[in-house]
Amino acid sequence: MDLRQGKGLMGMDEMKRNMRRVFWFLFILFSLVVINLGRFLLIESPSVVTHPTNTRLKTGDRSIIRGSIYDSAGRVLAESEGQKRVYPYGNITAHVTGYNMYGKAGVEAKYNFRLESLHMEVLQRVRNIIDGTPLQGNSVTLTLDAQLQTQMHDALGNRRGAVVVIEPSTGKILSMVSKPDYNPENIEQTWGELSTDAERAALINRASQGLYPPGSIFKILTAAAAYEFLPNYAEFEYECTGLAQFGPNAIHCVNGTAHGRVDIRKAFAVSCNSFFATVGFKIGAENLRAVAERALFNTAYPYLPGLELPVEYTRSSFALGVSNASDENSVPNSELIETAIGQGRTLATPLHMAMLTAAAANGGIMMRPYMVDHELTDTGGIVNKSLPAKLCAPFTFEESEWLKSLMVAAVTEGTASGVSIPGVAVAAKTGTAQNGSGEDHGWFVAFAPADKPQAAVCVLLENSGGARYAQPIARQAIEYVLALGSKTDIQD
Repeated sequence: MDLRQGKGLMGMDEMKRNMRRVFWFLFILFSLVVINLGRFLLIESPSVVTHPTNTRLKTGDRSIIRGSIYDSAGRVLAESEGQKRVYPYGNITAHVTGYNMYGKAGVEAKYNFRLESLHMEVLQRVRNIIDGTPLQGNSVTLTLDAQLQTQMHDALGNRRGAVVVIEPSTGKILSMVSKPDYNPENIEQTWGELSTDAERAALINRASQGLYPPGSIFKILTAAAAYEFLPNYAEFEYECTGLAQFGPNAIHCVNGTAHGRVDIRKAFAVSCNSFFATVGFKIGAENLRAVAERALFNTAYPYLPGLELPVEYTRSSFALGVSNASDENSVPNSELIETAIGQGRTLATPLHMAMLTAAAANGGIMMRPYMVDHELTDTGGIVNKSLPAKLCAPFTFEESEWLKSLMVAAVTEGTASGVSIPGVAVAAKTGTAQNGSGEDHGWFVAFAPADKPQAAVCVLLENSGGARYAQPIARQAIEYVLALGSKTDIQD
């Protein structure tokens, strides 16, 4: 072979290799662009589109009358009067409806483009040209009951906190209240104060975005873990002296109360910290974490697809065994026993704990929570109807029935007696969460009737010192829903 020819072939081979390198380099770059674009369109775009700082939300087609927002009974929660957006319930539904200036939040943000969308657009525009009929955007009907929302808002009074009421069998959110709150109709005048007052943080929806140690309501999950991983859970007994010592670490029962000889039913009813710390220690960190994560702790954003809430969802976190080494023996005893009673680094939102309570009420199945029931066209037609959907199953049916019996005992024999309703079997659990920056937070979860639940409630009161003020709020919510159900039965 001619030397020059050989060099030519070698040069061509080198050129081909270089071309292949360039091709694969460009292919990888193109793939990264496609992946990033897909991630943005499928995952990030909903939160970007509805983010309050998105300036595009401040603009709209002023020729279109923005659709209204109604409650489940057709009561107006938001409507347009000319170019002004009016909120008849003001502060009461603020964290649900959101606002429609300085960006948007709540349903106003999530359904922004739907509220300005025209059903049968061509026909509407032709009518508008011919006879001046206004262009009317679609409206949305929520699952919320404005009367229940008002009662819960009033019941919270001046306290900081949140209330969530869910229909366990469907996931419908019947009420969601957060305080401090604001009046969306006056957002323009109060924006400067609201957006800079970090101490009150009134723009934050504490129901869905507030993270708090769950306190003793977490014992629902610890009890579930005992059911699964403690072989003799039904017979296991413990002598409570008001103090349990784990090496150098100690757990105290509330006010140092000595509960005496208790089994898991009695310990749950009286909320014995010593008993559940001991049970948690016997169960172990990995088993406790497995149950918590099955109940959606540590689930990636957004863990509630389709829920119409401000901007994005706050994730409840279960830290035990996550940031520590995987070896269970490496988890400090203090952290394990604190986590078992709802302290430590575990944090939860009131919405999540309402969902967990609803799952215990619903045979162990957690339904996807939702608050927009359907859309209404300009002619009154129903479109985009929401349907109930299963989210996960934290408990088996048998496990949920057992948990239900424990929660009923907490009402009839223990700390949750304040939610007792004559003639109705109510299931509940109290919780007190230690707070390093002030008085303890108070939690209370409940559902009723225990045999056929119609409402699951979670009440969180910041710095209330305990659950005593939360119990009557939960009772009021349950009584309202039961009364409403009775009226419906009579009408049917």
